[in-house]
Order: sequence, then structure tokens, then C-alpha cells
Amino acid sequence: MDEYNFLQELSNDLGELFSSGNNCDVIIQAEENDNKKEFYTHSLILCSRSTYFKAALSKNWIHNENGMIIFKKPNISPEIMNHLLKYLYSGIIELDKQKGVNVFKLFIASDELGIKKLSEYILNYIIGKYEIYIKEDPIDILQIIFKYEHFNSLRNNCLEFISENPKIFFESTKFLSIEKSILIKLIQRDDLEIHDEYEIWNYILKWGIERMSSSLTTTENNNNHHNNIDNNNIDINNFSNWNLENFFELKNILHDFLLHIRWFQISSKIFYQQISPFKPIFPDYLYKDIITKNFKYFSLKPRKSIYCNSKIITKFHLPIFSSWIDYKEKNFYNIKTMPYHFELLYRASRDGFSSTNFHNLCDNKGSTIIICKLKDNGTIIGGYNPNSWNCNDNEFLVKSEDSYLFYFNNNIILDDDFDKSFTDDDDEPIIARLANKNYDKYLYNSNYGPTFGTGFDLIIENDIIKCDNITSYPKLLAFINPRQIYFLEDYEVYKVTK
Repeated sequence: MDEYNFLQELSNDLGELFSSGNNCDVIIQAEENDNKKEFYTHSLILCSRSTYFKAALSKNWIHNENGMIIFKKPNISPEIMNHLLKYLYSGIIELDKQKGVNVFKLFIASDELGIKKLSEYILNYIIGKYEIYIKEDPIDILQIIFKYEHFNSLRNNCLEFISENPKIFFESTKFLSIEKSILIKLIQRDDLEIHDEYEIWNYILKWGIERMSSSLTTTENNNNHHNNIDNNNIDINNFSNWNLENFFELKNILHDFLLHIRWFQISSKIFYQQISPFKPIFPDYLYKDIITKNFKYFSLKPRKSIYCNSKIITKFHLPIFSSWIDYKEKNFYNIKTMPYHFELLYRASRDGFSSTNFHNLCDNKGSTIIICKLKDNGTIIGGYNPNSWNCNDNEFLVKSEDSYLFYFNNNIILDDDFDKSFTDDDDEPIIARLANKNYDKYLYNSNYGPTFGTGFDLIIENDIIKCDNITSYPKLLAFINPRQIYFLEDYEVYKVTK
């Protein structure tokens, strides 16, 4: 027997019934702030599609006017109610066209209204998209996630994501509206990737000042609504007219934050110049410990942030370098698992391109990695030296079997999932290892900067990089032409420690 699926036609017809409101017997009144709307609906549809409406419409407390059931839902906005009712009638909902906050609100409302299949679908959708939504609106999304128990499993993931990308949170125009408990959870984290602890203090101070009864914003705040205050409008240096009551008020606001700031990571100079004027807000014992550097009983550890202050690479290059050091050609480290730390020793654009400057700043420092950016095309090349550099008037060779050279296409944007960062073989980075581990590796000459290979396979001389002969690293030929001179835009040297 021939069959034809008329579900699409049924969906269209029921959708039209909702749009027209013909023969309705239920008026749903949705409201959010001053935004109100009435929806003309049908009890048969509502009861068959929602366990909430099935139960509610059978209760005696529903209000009837002229044969119509009046149903008030003041906690669901007209926009969200409209989407849900369209779904109840047509079975269609388009989440990809919604802002992240609205997707969360759709889940909350669908769960409340007992639309089980839809709420399950939306929750799974959110789990796959939460990073996108956090980038879009970090403050409102976090407030929702911490308000509703349904999102317990997402809370740590979201805090972890923000810890890795703190600027989207702290520089949000809505930052000052974040709830205290959430802000504390964030600054408690050891992995919060803000390199300067003084910067964290500034954010907390602005948040606290905004909550004072006489807020120190540079623009007048008539309605005292935190969402309308720009982070940059809080002047943390304008306290010349404060009295003790002002300081005590701020002390009460920030009391629970002070023990979660790594004061030992703020220099004495910065503390005296910028923070000591706020001495009245500190407990006496804490202030004394800070100025005397007595952190014996201070339980906090330095933040384990993966801070990369390079002008050439991003932090996502670092796990790749670490993996190559440990001969991991597959199953690369990521930001959290890499065992190495990278400390900037030298930047040519800052410290000068001369070989003398390089040796003054980089000799006898242990393992280092050299990162160069070519001037003409932005290509990134460099090399890893597991030994110390050493300035010497005479050339001499040092064995270095674990050294390697590398190449990156600078047009590629890396993320923490290294294996999925490349869509084309031409995009993949190249590593050139020693062809024979018994080869010596030419390293030291006071007239040159970093030098790799017995044939001067890769050599930096002031602001040029070149290859004289390829003898030690044969795969170098894949990204360097022998005897061709390349001009450097910049190069950096990092000390590598485990």
C-alpha cells in the first residue's frame, strides 16, 4: 500500500492554527518587566503536549472570563513563550537562530512547563555550544548556570573556560553585575590566566566600589543598575574625599575576597604606590603579613596560568613544543598537561638584534627555544636547544641529540585541540630532527646568535637568518632554501624548564 508522510503538512496547519487563534479557549498572559503579551491557544493542544498544562488546566484555581480560561505566566517572557507555543503546535524550534541567553531561557521554561523531550534536546544542545555562548555573553550565562541546578555539570567547565580566557569575563560591559559568589569562585582558581595579580585586584576593587552607597563612577548613575555601568568608568584613584566610613563600607564589601588574592605575586613597589592607600580595608594581620612578606601561613599557591607574552606565537604553540621535546608525535600535550614552563629571556625588537645582546641575555641559562618571525611573509621558524648557549671566541661543537628545528604557517590559528587545527597538509607544522644522533651540533661563536647544525644549517646573524648548508637536519629543506638570506621581523628566546 502506498504511503505518504503528511507530518509536514500537519505541522504547518497546526502552526497556522496557533497564529490565527481561531476557536481558542485559553488566553496565556506572558510578562517580563513592562513587556506583556496575550497568546490565544487551545486547551486540547496544551494538555496533550505539556504535563504542566495538563495538570494546571484541570485545577480549580484557573480563572475564567466569558468562557475563556485566563492563564498567567509572569515568569516567562513573551518572546520565550512564543517560541515554546510554536513548538507545542508545530513541533519546530530553531535554536541556531537564538542568542545564547535565550537558549538557556528556553530550556528553563520548557523544563518548567513539562515539555520533556524538548528540554532534554535543548540541554544537550547547550552542552555542545556553551563555549560559544560564554564568549557571547559571559556574565548573563554564568548567572543563569549558577542559579539553576540543571546546569551543575556545566559550572566547572564554564569557569575553566573563563579561566583560560579571562578577558571576555573581566572586560565585559556587564562585569560589574556579576554576583559575588561567582566572582569569588573564579578568583579562587589556581588556573586563572591573568599574569599580573595587581590586575585582578583592580577588577575586584572596581566591582566593590560600584557597590558602595556613593559609587565612584565617572558618569552619573541615576538608576544604580550595575548593567549600565562600564568597567572603565570606575575611577579607583579618586578617593581623596573618602572618610573612614567609606573605607569601612568597602571593607565589608570586599572582606571575603582579600584572602583569595595572591599578594605575594604583587611587587612591593606596586603595593605601596597603588594598594596601600586602601590600608583601612585590610585586616591588620593581613596587611602586616603583606608588607613584611611573611607568607609562611599563607595557604595560596602561585597561579598556574599558562601565560604567553610572545609577540610571535600564542600559548597554544607551547604544548606542541613540549610534545616535540618529549618525542610525542601523536597524542600531543594540551595546555593543562604540558610539563614545561617557558620564560622569556630575550626579544630582539626590545633588546636589540646584535649577537652580543643575545649572548648577554641567553648564555648559561639551560635549555632554550628560539622563535623567529620572517619579515616578508610572517612564517614562524626556530629551534630547540636542550643545552646552554655559551659565548666563546673560538668555534666549538656540542653534541645535542634532542635538538630540533621547526616551521609554522603563520596563517593558521591554533587551539588546544592540536590534531584538529589543520585542514590541509600544507598547513601542518614541520619538525626537523637530527638525521644522525651522533652528529655534532655547532652552537657557539661570539660573532653569531643562535646556530644549529655542523654545516650552519640554521644561523642567526643580527637581523637575518639563513642556511649555509644542510648537514644535520635534512628535513630543514622543506621550509628553508640553502644560501638564501631571510630578514627577521623579530625573534625571541625562551628558557625551558620542567
